[in-house]
Amino acid sequence: EAYRKSKYVDDSLYWLSYSLNRLSKSLGHVEQQLELRKQAIERLNSLIEKHSDSSWADDAKLLRIEIAEALVKSGLGDYRRYINGSLKAEKEVDSELDLKLVALQSLMNMDKEKAFPILVKIVKEEENEKLREKAIFILGQSRDSEVVPILVELATKDPNKKVKGTAIFWLGQRRDEDSLKALLQIYTPTADSKSKEMLIYAFSQSKSEKARNKLIEIAKNEKDLKLRKNAIFWLGQRKDEASLEALIQIYNSATDSNVKEMLIYSLSQNKSKKAADKMIDIAKNDKDMNARTKAIFWLGQKRIEGTLNIFLDTYQKTDDPKLKQQIIYSIAQFKSDEAVRRLIDLARKEKDHKMKKQIIFWLGQSKSEEAIKFLKEIIEK
Repeated sequence: EAYRKSKYVDDSLYWLSYSLNRLSKSLGHVEQQLELRKQAIERLNSLIEKHSDSSWADDAKLLRIEIAEALVKSGLGDYRRYINGSLKAEKEVDSELDLKLVALQSLMNMDKEKAFPILVKIVKEEENEKLREKAIFILGQSRDSEVVPILVELATKDPNKKVKGTAIFWLGQRRDEDSLKALLQIYTPTADSKSKEMLIYAFSQSKSEKARNKLIEIAKNEKDLKLRKNAIFWLGQRKDEASLEALIQIYNSATDSNVKEMLIYSLSQNKSKKAADKMIDIAKNDKDMNARTKAIFWLGQKRIEGTLNIFLDTYQKTDDPKLKQQIIYSIAQFKSDEAVRRLIDLARKEKDHKMKKQIIFWLGQSKSEEAIKFLKEIIEK
């Protein structure tokens, strides 16, 4: 909703639909199930109609068939049109491939024992990479233990990167001990950074201590900066004590400014006092001025009690204009009478013309009576 022009809109529509469908299966109330499936169909329609060139369009059509079948079985015959006509041949689409996809999905829904060996044969032998990828999608829904070694083989040996990534994703979605063990073994020998990115995501979805420890190891030792930052991001999302402790330890030995920036963001996601104290320490004492600026920004977003005094103290002690600007902005985000009074006090004392303009600008955003009075005072001088 907030980022309609983002390049990830199509991805979001697909996974929102997928999640709605999965959630519907866990509900006991039939009316709620149907409502969520209808919402999922609407999101898929939006993806298919508005993002026809998306790499998710075919997956969306396939998922729409699955959801439509469930709705038709529930007595909503209108949704049959998605089963009969959603994958009609288009100029740029292989109609034979489409028919195979529909047949595969339908066969899996009707008779898993007959469908399974066919799917295995397709993922291993089919030349058409798109069909193989879709077969993995269908295979990935199965909880059969035989699926794990097949997915591992695809994740490690398949020549197509997208097929590899799809296999890794579905291994991660299984969230069982065997799948996690396989994913942990795959990471080190994997050379492709995209596949490693998918592996890090898979670790992040597991609540296992082994998965967390692997994320910590990657965050500490991975040579690829992007992957290291990725692991740090997901550690921040875990919000448990061990992950927080690891983030603090990594920060204490970090030298790269980009890594420190991601560590500060991850610390900001944790609501504990320990995380806040670390960010305050960074804001007050870090020699890296960029790190101090980022810590002040996120502390301003959290609006922790007592940080106003820390901001003002830091403001008085620094000559760095970027840090001062960030402090002004962060104080303004408190949107309180006290914050307005502090900004007015700063404006009265500040001798730097540019900095004074910044303070006056943010006072103008506050809509405070005290701020209006001060602004009039400046105008009428």
